[in-house]
Amino acid sequence: MKQYKYKYTMLYAEDDEQTRDNYTELFKFYFSEVYSAKDEQEALELFFEKRPRVAILDINMPIIDGLTVAKKIKDIDSDVKIIMLTALSQKEQLLDAIKIQVTDYLIKPIKIKDLENTIFNVINKIEKENKNNLELQDNHLWDKEKKILTKFDTEIKLSKKEHTLISLLCSNENFTFETECILNHVWEDELDNEYDTKALRALISRIKSKLGVQIFDSIYNVGYKIKR
Repeated sequence: MKQYKYKYTMLYAEDDEQTRDNYTELFKFYFSEVYSAKDEQEALELFFEKRPRVAILDINMPIIDGLTVAKKIKDIDSDVKIIMLTALSQKEQLLDAIKIQVTDYLIKPIKIKDLENTIFNVINKIEKENKNNLELQDNHLWDKEKKILTKFDTEIKLSKKEHTLISLLCSNENFTFETECILNHVWEDELDNEYDTKALRALISRIKSKLGVQIFDSIYNVGYKIKR
C-alpha cells in the first residue's frame, strides 16, 4: 500500500483491541500521528490534550454513543473533521450526524478504497480552509480574510499596535521585514523619523506575554518575520 503521510494528526476511537490495533497501523499510512482510544472517555481526554485535526469514531461506543462524543469534540473545536463509522441499519443516526456537522461517514465493514477516498476528501477540505488561515506557534491561527487571531476557536483581543504588527508580518509569512519598515508601518508618523527599536521590542514582548509563546523570529541586523 502506498504511504501518503499527510502532515495532519488524527484520533481513532474503537473499543475492540484487535480492530483498534489493525486500523491504527493502517491510519499511520495517511497521518503524521495517530492517537488511538479504547473508549469515549479516553478519546475525549486525548482530543483535549493533542487536538488532532481529524477524528474517526464508531457510532456504537460502549458507554456513550459516538455521536455524543462527536458533539463534545465539536464543542471543543468546531473545525475538527469527524468521520463516523456506521452500519447500513443506522440511517437515523446519520441524520443526527448531519446536524452536528460530521464531515463524512463510512459503512462497515470498511473498504480500503472507500476509506482512502474519504480521507482524501477530508484532507482537501482542510487544505482549502488552510488557505485562509496561517498556523502560528502553539495552535494560534491568523485568519487572513477576517484579520483576527484565534486559539481553539477563541478570538484573542489585540491592541491596535499588536494587531498592526501581527497583520503586517502575517501578510507574507516567508518574508523578513526590516526593522525600519516595521517601525514606519506600526507607528506611522509618531516617531518623527527617530526609529525607536526599544518600543518595537517592548511591543513584541507584550505579544509574547499575552500569547504565552513567541510567534516572531528576530533576524540579526535585519528585522523580524513570522516564526515557522
